[in-house]
Amino acid sequence: MSETGLKRILLLGASGYLGRNLLQEWSEEPLEVVAVTRDAARPAWLDRLSPGAKHLHFPSVDDLSALTSILGPETGVVNSVAIATLPECEKNPEGARAINAVLPERLARYCRDHGAPFLHISTDGLFSNDDLEHAPRYFGLEEPVAPVTVYGRMKREAEIGIEKVGWGHIFRLCFNGPDLGTGRGLLAFLAKASLADPPVVTGFTDNWFTSMHVAPLASAILERLKSGTKARFSLEHLATDRAITKFEYLRLVAERAGIPVNMIERLRKDSLSVSPAPLDQSLRNTYPKTFSTEDLIARSAVDLRSMLRSATAG
Repeated sequence: MSETGLKRILLLGASGYLGRNLLQEWSEEPLEVVAVTRDAARPAWLDRLSPGAKHLHFPSVDDLSALTSILGPETGVVNSVAIATLPECEKNPEGARAINAVLPERLARYCRDHGAPFLHISTDGLFSNDDLEHAPRYFGLEEPVAPVTVYGRMKREAEIGIEKVGWGHIFRLCFNGPDLGTGRGLLAFLAKASLADPPVVTGFTDNWFTSMHVAPLASAILERLKSGTKARFSLEHLATDRAITKFEYLRLVAERAGIPVNMIERLRKDSLSVSPAPLDQSLRNTYPKTFSTEDLIARSAVDLRSMLRSATAG
């Protein structure tokens, strides 16, 4: 990829948890932002989150021609489309694979053919549970990938496909932010539980992550697309400076937000009789900026207070 004067962002998956957060974060950017969704008409939530964003109807992932008219070196394409829940992936593996594995490779090829910068959001759930006694391990790019879930295997297949095309940036990460009407994410889980009677929420004590807040993630995406790196393909880990467990995250955010921390109960994820899940999702950051766990907690507490105010006001 050569240097580019980025003027437009084309965001696929705009209606999802990550997509809505990115739209809100980019609402003040001096760029044209195009929200790509399957909605035939402009959705009402788009006007609430990013009134200045344009809307593009994308009726089928099998036909990328709807993107052709606005693709080019000045248009950065961000793929945040994913079927991310394990039950969905297991119930309809062919449909999930079409979205999680096949589409990213096709987008990379399409962007390459039109000279458009491309960035794909991958996952931190790509590593095995073989050495949990040493968790958190802070997996680096050199570590062997061994996903334990069908979702992780699909995301890895997408990475391989994009690398084969030789065009695009891949970010491996986990993020947190407000749910923005999707009901998704740990903060939505915590907010809903804190308003219940009695207020009780469980947090996994054996599930480590290096999640970042969506605000610095949104900035990093733009920086990477604007960077003009001459590398046609890149793979990076975006991770905070300290791994914490899901239990610790919930407890620290609740404490910072002024919510009683005794409502958060400890639970080991490996004690649940469900499908295998990655337990050590800690990554070693390779992005040329530092992301702080303290920043994640502080921003998450602000988000949680805002979500609770909205819920009680409604």
